[in-house]
Amino acid sequence: MRIIKLGIGEFETFDKVEDYFYVKLLKEERDPKGKFRLPSGNLISEKGLSIGEPILFSYKKVVCFTATAKTGRRDNHDKYAGDYPYYFVIDMSSLQPANISLEKVEDSLRDVLDGKSLVSARSWIKIEDSSKTDDLWESIRK
Repeated sequence: MRIIKLGIGEFETFDKVEDYFYVKLLKEERDPKGKFRLPSGNLISEKGLSIGEPILFSYKKVVCFTATAKTGRRDNHDKYAGDYPYYFVIDMSSLQPANISLEKVEDSLRDVLDGKSLVSARSWIKIEDSSKTDDLWESIRK
């Protein structure tokens, strides 16, 4: 499972987050559909995202969408490659809205996190698979 934090620099409002997931990721010029561009800084290493990996997308400390990865990280060659040198594809059929605070997620996974803080971390944290992550995933996606 991975937590991807959506920044206020990219998304000024939650309405823009919703527009991104419900409209922009499905537009014709997105090839493939669900293409989620990754900024420089290599937040997800080449082998760091697995096909089918559960993803929690958070905005302002609230998990607002869940989905699974359709691909791992790939090199981006479109016109945005300068700012977004990589991408992965979201399985858009798996996209679901959510509404749970990162604090609650952190509390649910305290035993799995080995002292990491989901709330204050700036990185896109990878959380190891466990029965607790599976239970959390199922509870969020009801």
